[in-house]
Amino acid sequence: MTSRRLRALLRYFPPYRRLYDIGTDHALLPIAAWEAGLIDDCLGVDNKPGPLEQARQNLTQYPKAPITPVLADGLEALDASRDLIVFAGVGGQTIHEVIAKGPLHDVKRMVFQPTMHAHRVRALTDYINWHIVDETVVEEADRHYPIIVMEPGKTRLTLHEKRFGPVLLKNREPAFLAMLTREKAHLEALIEKLPKHVDATEFTEELAAIKEVLDNDPR
Repeated sequence: MTSRRLRALLRYFPPYRRLYDIGTDHALLPIAAWEAGLIDDCLGVDNKPGPLEQARQNLTQYPKAPITPVLADGLEALDASRDLIVFAGVGGQTIHEVIAKGPLHDVKRMVFQPTMHAHRVRALTDYINWHIVDETVVEEADRHYPIIVMEPGKTRLTLHEKRFGPVLLKNREPAFLAMLTREKAHLEALIEKLPKHVDATEFTEELAAIKEVLDNDPR
């Protein structure tokens, strides 16, 4: 059975069917997408030989799957035939560095699932002509995972929107608020334990911003 996080990513595939999966690891994502009838073909890219060999082994169980494992770094193997990029399971800073290099050719949609520093993914809108069309948060195994979906188009986000997500701020879905509540508790405990000589400004400012979002319920 596919995980909740993987199923959430698959929701954003249609109508695009030519997948470029960065950091494909064991190729679980493209295999699930093919089994669900969501893709016509896929380049599963990874820059580590070990995981890519495991992907090849996994794909022997699906001889008809149009999934090609490729040893490459980031966008190196991207060509103009791809219309969908997925980059999941790595930090937001890594996603930012890879995608900002480009070129993105004829890609129509990008779906990101950063493990941390989601604000760095949203900050891509400062450097490339793409905008955020959807966001969600998935809770799985006692962790929260943001998903950010982008398509071509210019936008300008405020610092507040980069930090929390323009769509998440608007929709205030329960998993998003639960994620912020957990971050709030973590920061409060961290600030409490900091030695007095340590500057806690960064943490207190982040805590105040989270409290503002949680307290600002428009309903």
